[in-house]
Amino acid sequence: MLVIAHVITGLEMGGAEMMLARMVENLDPTRYRNVVISLRGEGTLGPRIRASGAALYDLGMSGMGQAVSAVRRLKAILRDEQVDVVQGWMYHGNVIAGIAGKRMSGLPVAWGLHASFLDPKQVPFVTTLLARRIGPLVPFLADHVISCSEAARQLHAGWGYPKDRMSVIPNGFDLTAFQPDPAARRALRLELELPEDAVVVGHVGRYHPQKDYETLMRAVARVRASRPDTHFVFIGKGVEWENSELANRVTACGERDNVHLLGPRSDIQMLHPAWDFFWLGSAFGEAFPLVVGEAMACEVPCVATDVGDSAELIGDTGKIAPPQDPGALAEALLALLGESASERAQRGRAARARIAENYAMSAILERYLDVYQRIMAA
Repeated sequence: MLVIAHVITGLEMGGAEMMLARMVENLDPTRYRNVVISLRGEGTLGPRIRASGAALYDLGMSGMGQAVSAVRRLKAILRDEQVDVVQGWMYHGNVIAGIAGKRMSGLPVAWGLHASFLDPKQVPFVTTLLARRIGPLVPFLADHVISCSEAARQLHAGWGYPKDRMSVIPNGFDLTAFQPDPAARRALRLELELPEDAVVVGHVGRYHPQKDYETLMRAVARVRASRPDTHFVFIGKGVEWENSELANRVTACGERDNVHLLGPRSDIQMLHPAWDFFWLGSAFGEAFPLVVGEAMACEVPCVATDVGDSAELIGDTGKIAPPQDPGALAEALLALLGESASERAQRGRAARARIAENYAMSAILERYLDVYQRIMAA
């Protein structure tokens, strides 16, 4: 049995964290044992990690001042769990994994990159400095670097990460967990007290400058000027009427009746099949957006801004707009809204087929495992 240790900065909801959770859930437990080590708490995904059967450790690292003790404890965990290969996730997790795994334990180590842009206004200075400076250390701390997108690979190659040790493995999607479901469509409209034939556009993303809610709300007003029957549902941390800044943005656009702010939800799997369309208006920072692929797997046509590998993910099954351009974002969505029901259905089927052909979880996991086998054999 192959024992894989996953060292991650934390387990709050995010793209890298969700990919890790799905990875440990989908690896055959008769062939693979997963050991997850979080530097900073069990977070919201801790219970899900445990439910998968993986071992879960919390190093309780609240700052870099505890790095030495974290490395020592991680080294002991790797020894006690008889780990064969170490996968780092995110910058701090990568470095700690490299020191404890490769330098101190002699284990093969892979790093994981999940960012295509670091905004100095939003990302802590220490994290930005770490990300930019550790590239030349890769030969000493990692055997291979896995990037979840081509955009992320190019960014880090420009920072000195060795190109000959890098490869792109996109995020994967479980096509049994995310699939069309007419009952989910009816359930959401019943919950929101909307007609069964109401047109609903979904969005999933926390309230954060990266997600650019200012542009989204301006685009909502433009879409509603042409299609006043359209409803918009927003899901995510801080995406609720109690958030006065967001509520004021909605009110300023005069859209309170057709905008639904539902806050964080744990039933995303049941919400994605409920949309008629899905959009993501991020201004920066996306590498390979999971929420777009999840919606596509449910046969939902998507619109996204041209950030990270969104255009590569969607292909010709949806629409792409430049970031921070509410007019272009609205026009992209209006183009889909203007299509016939049969054209929409055809787009939806094409979207799911694109996920199945290029990003099915089983195939993505095989690519990770191939990297592990190669660095173990080196």
